[in-house]
Amino acid sequence: MHKYIVGPSAPLDYAASAVQRYRPAMFTIAKPQFVTPSALSRQVVQVASSGKQAALPRAVLDELITAQLPPDGQGSGKTIGFFDQGLITGATLLFTPLISGVLVAGYYSVRFGLRKMKS
Repeated sequence: MHKYIVGPSAPLDYAASAVQRYRPAMFTIAKPQFVTPSALSRQVVQVASSGKQAALPRAVLDELITAQLPPDGQGSGKTIGFFDQGLITGATLLFTPLISGVLVAGYYSVRFGLRKMKS
């Protein structure tokens, strides 16, 4: 039985192995990251730790609901995207031989018809 090598390449930080591409040690090394809590997360912690069914103040909720979202960095939507390009490529590959075949068949049909009319 053959094993196909499909998928992401093996990590460069570890020795290559023909048996296992990924070993458990690769996923058990701690990589701590520091996160600073936001004002909203501090309020949520206060509400959750109080043990009451308290809600956030109405002013805070209004501010959260009406806050502007940060820009997402995407384009204006007027360019051809990944899937659009795939559809265009597929249509081109489908219709180019089809149209060429129709044109060639039309040419030979007209040529054959003109010969029949002359004879």
